[in-house]
Amino acid sequence: MTACSPIRRCARRCAGRRVALLAHPASVTAGLAHSLDALAACRDIALAAALGPQHGLRGDKQDNMIESPDFHDPVHRIPVFSLYGEVRSRLMR
Repeated sequence: MTACSPIRRCARRCAGRRVALLAHPASVTAGLAHSLDALAACRDIALAAALGPQHGLRGDKQDNMIESPDFHDPVHRIPVFSLYGEVRSRLMR
């Protein structure tokens, strides 16, 4: 998978660092690869985590009232934190 230019530029600036990605379902490259996959393909960075919105990082929770839980991405082996799951519940108290 080839990353788009903005992802490559970011990867160069972040070389050797741990990086977290905040993205939503429409966060894609010009070739329609999800930005998580494109960033994970950059070997110079350590992808540490991802954060996603209410409908899930990849849009897998389309029902408006379903909160996305945190989970462990099995492909990239990183935690994915939902901005509308447990974190939001704690903040709303």
